[in-house]
Amino acid sequence: MMYPAQLAYASSLEGSESRNIGFNYSMLALAHVIGVPLGYILGKISWKYLFLLPSSIVFTSFFLTSRLRDLKGNFGNPKSAIGPMLLFNGILVSIYSLYVGVTLTLAGIYSLNKWKLEKRFLKPLISGFMHSLSRYAVVEFLVLSYTGLNPLLAITLTILFPLPMAIISAPLGKIIGNKSKIFAISGFSIMLLSWLLLVNKLLGTILLGIGTAITTASNTAYTMKNLRLKDRVVGSAMKSLEGVVGISVGPSIAIVLYHFTFGVELAIFLLNLVAIMLIIL
Repeated sequence: MMYPAQLAYASSLEGSESRNIGFNYSMLALAHVIGVPLGYILGKISWKYLFLLPSSIVFTSFFLTSRLRDLKGNFGNPKSAIGPMLLFNGILVSIYSLYVGVTLTLAGIYSLNKWKLEKRFLKPLISGFMHSLSRYAVVEFLVLSYTGLNPLLAITLTILFPLPMAIISAPLGKIIGNKSKIFAISGFSIMLLSWLLLVNKLLGTILLGIGTAITTASNTAYTMKNLRLKDRVVGSAMKSLEGVVGISVGPSIAIVLYHFTFGVELAIFLLNLVAIMLIIL
């Protein structure tokens, strides 16, 4: 619920969308970098702290968000987010109940038809989804690879993947400007180096982390710029739920292909190759 609001607000300020989106992704990645080891340490002290700290953070976030006076009415009707929420949740729910899933999906499609989105918005959106699948496949691949190591060492090696996003996204957002499409293609292209995970896992992790940092910030900026201001709530919801599906399906891809030689690496390569083709064509 919070992320769509963040993205909609960041992309609603015309002229500074890329900078705001870049800063937003830096904060999200930094939360992953800090949150994983912090969660491990707190869990060692007492499992109760794992619930106490997030609750405190959520209340703080609500307080800060409530002070954004221009949040309401600045970028269209919030009800426009209902369609994509029904659509993506329908896809996920269909795994457990086909009838309920299909019903939600059809309701989402019907709701989306009421909102005339720019057709050019769909290609970068689907490209982002392809990358989202590959991004979370990388994370699961690293988790599987480092199973058996000391937990803190495994965590340290794994967070080398989101670390570049925390460092790069904010300054990248300042220079993207009208070149978001070019930067997105560059980021997708770096992700084609997934085969490096076979040669040198540490180097591959860092390079793919740089690739996903460039891709995520620039492709999101490019996607949102292809929407009218009043449509950016529904666009933000679709981008956010794209990530929800990615984090649900991406790890499954890695788990299924992990024991095949070059299986996960090939999947990452192909997903980002499709993303590039969608952006270019």
